[in-house]
Formats: sequence, structure tokens, C-alpha cells
Amino acid sequence: MFDIFENALKSPAGSFAFIISILAVCFIAIWKVSHFTTKFKSVEKLEDSIDGIKENMHYVKASLKMIIDSNNPLAQRNSPVSMTRIGETVAEEISLNNLIINHWDNIYAQLTKVLSKECNSYDIQVESFKIGEKYQEFLNKDELKEVKNHAFKSGFNLEVYNLLFGIAIRDKYLSIKGIDKSDIDLYDPISKSNK
Repeated sequence: MFDIFENALKSPAGSFAFIISILAVCFIAIWKVSHFTTKFKSVEKLEDSIDGIKENMHYVKASLKMIIDSNNPLAQRNSPVSMTRIGETVAEEISLNNLIINHWDNIYAQLTKVLSKECNSYDIQVESFKIGEKYQEFLNKDELKEVKNHAFKSGFNLEVYNLLFGIAIRDKYLSIKGIDKSDIDLYDPISKSNK
């Protein structure tokens, strides 16, 4: 086999064709590799763009949450966050305290799982509100149907009830632990920065 290459290289036409062939193969190989790296760079740019879109979506989501929470007719944003008169009426109409009592074991277990022994009342409020955002997960079908019917009749979005549940959960947990609600202001970073 090597004899064939050796004979081809020794002939004037064969060596020229052989060198041209090698150069052509090298050129094609380099072109393919550069084409592949160009595609790889395009994929990297696309991934960067997707990461940027994700960041923007997180910002939009956080902004919408802030707008929704600040426009919640059932809660007032004065520290500590509390129910408005409308919120108190809604809580009574949907028997919010009974709903919380019916599922307190589950709620309490979730709270104790995330709260450390060194937590303060503000930490309790934050975690209670997070659990309040998931209230639909622990209500049974009939209870959830009642809340949905109330929301429909009242013209409220179901997300408006998240904060209402969070406030009720926070108040019950603070009551059990013997912590005064006004202590939240002592640890609230926004209240601290305003002083």
C-alpha cells in the first residue's frame, strides 16, 4: 500500500495531484471545523440571550407580584401587614379561621420545617406569606370551590386571597408562640431603613 503512495509521489504529476489533494482535504477539514465552531458560538449567543430573557422574566414577575400585592383590596401594606375591613369581611365570609384550623397540622409542619430556632417575627411573616401563596394546595375540593365561588361573586382574582391566607397563618403562628405582631416592625428591613 505504501508502495503506491511512494510511486505516486515520485512521479511529477502524482506528487502535484497528491499535494493538491492533501491541501483540499486540509481546506475542507478546516472549513468544517470553523463552520462547527461558528455554530457553537451561535449556540452560546443564543444561550446568553435565553439567560437574559429569564432574568427579565424574573424581574417582570417580581414587579407584577409587587403591583398585585400593593393593590390587594384585602390587605393593607402598613407594617405589620394586616387585613383591611374588606379583608376581614371576606375572611369571615369564607370562614378563613376554620380553613386554617382544619389544615393547621400541615401548615404548622411546613412552617416549622423552614423556620430556624433563631427566627424572628419578620421571618415568620415572610414564611407565612409564602405558605399563604400555596393555600390552594392544602384546601380540599369543597373548600377550594367555596373560595373560588366567593372570588367569582366578589370579582376578585384568586391570587388576592394569597395574602389573606398568609396574614391569618402568620397571626395564628405568632399567637401560638406568644409573639406580639408589633414585633415585626423591629425586624422589618424596610421599617429599619425608614428610621
